[in-house]
Amino acid sequence: MKCYVHQEMDAIGLCKSCHKGVCSECSELVDGSVSCKETCQEDVAALNYMVERGKKVYKNLGKQWGPSVVLNGVGGAFFLGYGIYNFGRTSSWLLIGLGAIMLVGGIMSVTQGKRMADKET
Repeated sequence: MKCYVHQEMDAIGLCKSCHKGVCSECSELVDGSVSCKETCQEDVAALNYMVERGKKVYKNLGKQWGPSVVLNGVGGAFFLGYGIYNFGRTSSWLLIGLGAIMLVGGIMSVTQGKRMADKET
C-alpha cells in the first residue's frame, strides 16, 4: 500500500480516523495509534478516549443492575401481595398483573446482572 499523499512511498499504517495509508513523514502516533500529521490527531485522540471510556463503562455495567432489581422486586412483591390480599375487590387483577410483570422484570434484572458480572471475570 502506498501513502495517500506521497504515492511513491510505502505506507507504514492506516490513520485511525480517516483510514488513509500514511508514510513515516505523514504519520504521527497519538496514544499508540497512527494518525495523519496535523489533520486527524484530535480525532484520533477523541476516538482513543471513547474506546477507553467504553471499556471502563462496560466493566462496571454488571454492578448497575442493583437499583432495578430492588425497584422491580420489592415493588412487584408489594403490588402482587396487595392484589392477592384484596382479591375480588376493584382492581385486584390489575394489581396482580402489575406485580407479576414487575417481579418478572426483577428476575430478568438479576439474571442480566449476573451475566454481565460473569463477563467481567
